[in-house]
Amino acid sequence: MGKYKGFDKQEFAKEGKRIYRQKYAKKLELTERGRIIAIEIESGDSFIGDSTVEAILKAKEKYPNKIFYLMRVGYNAVHSSKGFVPVLEEDDEKFS
Repeated sequence: MGKYKGFDKQEFAKEGKRIYRQKYAKKLELTERGRIIAIEIESGDSFIGDSTVEAILKAKEKYPNKIFYLMRVGYNAVHSSKGFVPVLEEDDEKFS
């Protein structure tokens, strides 16, 4: 587990980022900013959607047995977490 055709998870992510930067970033960041891109890293093919589900469904039509590198076009992450998540101490009542 954690391997995909010779790439470990970190190598898979590095390759996905490399493909995005070299092949897609310049063009898509002007026209598709905020949308989701799914990249099949062996072919370099990409699929754009308004959500991760939409991008993956498009990608799965062509590559039903593959996994994909996902990015939000123009951002560092696909999803962000907004708000406050409290850190609980072991002796806090809510911890148990």
